[in-house]
Amino acid sequence: MKHVATIYRAETAHGKLKKQLGNSMCTFGTSWDKIHPLIELQHTEIKASFEKSLSFVQHDCRKEDFKELIGFVSIYALDNIIVELKRLDYVGVDPISCGCMIKHTHGLPCVHEMQEFKWTHRPIPLDCIHPRWRKLDLLEP
Repeated sequence: MKHVATIYRAETAHGKLKKQLGNSMCTFGTSWDKIHPLIELQHTEIKASFEKSLSFVQHDCRKEDFKELIGFVSIYALDNIIVELKRLDYVGVDPISCGCMIKHTHGLPCVHEMQEFKWTHRPIPLDCIHPRWRKLDLLEP
């Protein structure tokens, strides 16, 4: 199951590309001239997002729970973790009620895992975050 925001971003990018290309009857060179600025803009937006993730601390993330994640995990991932934490009041530690959906779809800790961290007074560990959310640069691995 894809996340709605991911689908929206992909559809938006696809729509921009279709608009930029116009009709499909053009040469490779003409297509490249139209596509290249879109790719450069996307590249710039991604780099800006990484920079923001490295330096910006969201108000909801100032808690002790997030001390190992801030500056090492994307803001998008932190937003998803915050949403999952809000489920604590009605899910608790029951894996059946939790469903562990965010763990399976995003590689982020689910609510029942985060409850265990709270009970043991530990922050959310960086190693329970999928590596894709910890990649905050465009350098080769």
